[in-house]
Amino acid sequence: MLKVNSTIRGLLKANGYIDSTMSREIQQLIPWVCQELEAAGAPIFSGQYNLNLFGLRNISATNEWNDWLGCLYQSTNNEWILVFAKGTTDPGLFYLQNPMNPNGTGILPNGVHRGLWKLGLHKGQYEAFVQAKAITIHRDDDRDNLIEITPEDNDTGWFGCNGHKNYRNNTEGVNKASALCQVWLDDRAFDRFLALARLQIKSKRGTTFSYTLIDLTNRQGELPSILKG
Repeated sequence: MLKVNSTIRGLLKANGYIDSTMSREIQQLIPWVCQELEAAGAPIFSGQYNLNLFGLRNISATNEWNDWLGCLYQSTNNEWILVFAKGTTDPGLFYLQNPMNPNGTGILPNGVHRGLWKLGLHKGQYEAFVQAKAITIHRDDDRDNLIEITPEDNDTGWFGCNGHKNYRNNTEGVNKASALCQVWLDDRAFDRFLALARLQIKSKRGTTFSYTLIDLTNRQGELPSILKG
């Protein structure tokens, strides 16, 4: 499980997210994030409010809010800003055991997903990041309590792979908050990311959003110390 030191934990509690304007320690992670994005094959988008959205995955434990959702961008003075928030990149236990699709629960593959999202309504209810094109996902069909990514078990289509708020602000476990989607634990963090997305559109940097998912499950020793307990 990804943990945070006491300073960052306090900032997350106070704000719902943490960014490099709040903490010099987060600012110092910008080169590391760039390195991880490049290693995944992602371009680094530059220019004011040209967003680099990413997720840091950890599937060592199921049903926990143990992932990070992040955004790297340049502000109006071209300063690089890094934002981190807790969330999940994986389905919760409920949907692992009760998949919505008979072929199994959907899992977003690691790697670069160009133009994955646009802004729209999640389930017709509120503005969120919604799937903008057909994508290929993995299927986990054994209905147990483990997240198992099997590259040969693929499915391509429109699945409502969105980026959205937590389900009923549930903090005890992911449960029904995600069946495939990328989900922010704290609504305040989600609102910050959504505001940045609107600024990208306003700045004429495009109306779709790429997303890079990086699996750190077997690389916990490489995590920057600030992201660990």
